[in-house]
Amino acid sequence: MLEAALKFQKVFKRLHDIDGLYLMEFSFGENVSERKKGSSHVTSHMYFHDVSTILNLLNKWSGSNNPLFSTIAEKMKEKHEKYWGAASNMNVLIFIACVLDPRYKLSFVEFIFGKLYDKIIVETLSYKVKSTLNKMFEEYCTLDLYEEKMSMENEEDGKNEVDLYLAEDKEKKSDKFHILNWWKVNSLRYPILSLIARDVFVVPMSTAASESAFSTGGRVLDPYRSTLSLKTMEILICTQNWFRSRPLPKKMETQEVAYEIEQVTKLL
Repeated sequence: MLEAALKFQKVFKRLHDIDGLYLMEFSFGENVSERKKGSSHVTSHMYFHDVSTILNLLNKWSGSNNPLFSTIAEKMKEKHEKYWGAASNMNVLIFIACVLDPRYKLSFVEFIFGKLYDKIIVETLSYKVKSTLNKMFEEYCTLDLYEEKMSMENEEDGKNEVDLYLAEDKEKKSDKFHILNWWKVNSLRYPILSLIARDVFVVPMSTAASESAFSTGGRVLDPYRSTLSLKTMEILICTQNWFRSRPLPKKMETQEVAYEIEQVTKLL
């Protein structure tokens, strides 16, 4: 990868001169990918942040004076809209995880909703998120009668743990903040809600390794093919790219397809 990048050193420098924020935004995109695909730390509570920030970047790039940037950004936005354009396509647990982050809570989720949708959809989604969290709270109460008793004793003015948690001031943002440790420390105050947070945060946002987002090498050179030579590996990757990037004509004869495969096989 470094050898390939060195060939385009002047290109990257020129691109930086044209758009001074390019490298910073590219670096952010790489960090987002690593956060979402991490396997040794909590990822669910930051997913909604990253998605909303990516959308803001796509909107910015779509309005770029550079036609290449704007064209690519528009295509990326189309793919983004496929998964995030309709509220019905979203898993509500993505929002619940963000709400259970004491630095942001429900107000942040509602703020981002306002950036993405109109007022009616914002109200519908906000109600859905809070009602789902309350239903989860009731379900967890029935599973643990002792924790339910403790929770009822801690209720103030008829408010349950969800209401008390959302009404409390948000935690200050800090690089040293550890969300799992926060819920561990506050488990006595929110015995039921801490159980919900534990089960929500344990779910990873992606099971794919971060390298897979940028390279197919890992899927070609797996542990069972670790003795392949560099040339053979390059042939496999190039062949894969050819077949994926060049759609076959509808009327292409079977013999022609077999001939191409035969030629590739000879290279191996």
